[in-house]
Amino acid sequence: MVKVFLFTATLLGITYAALRWYASRQAQQYQVADRPELKCTAVLRLSAKTRVYLVRTSQTDLLITESAMGASVTLLPAKHLSDALRSESR
Repeated sequence: MVKVFLFTATLLGITYAALRWYASRQAQQYQVADRPELKCTAVLRLSAKTRVYLVRTSQTDLLITESAMGASVTLLPAKHLSDALRSESR
């Protein structure tokens, strides 16, 4: 019984080491510059379980709606966002 336990523990250790090595090898392929920078500019709580986030990236603006049913992402056109920001500043 002890031999089976040691054999199983050895196999699990080898598998763990192999998966860690593979993950670190894959992580080296992606550079940090490939990831977009996200900036949350506004949060609106609509109810106890629903929140809306306005997120800006370098290329576009996103509206993220989070609720108990899940989350949805909406791409915002630049024209509408600039109009909304102008009306807020008045």
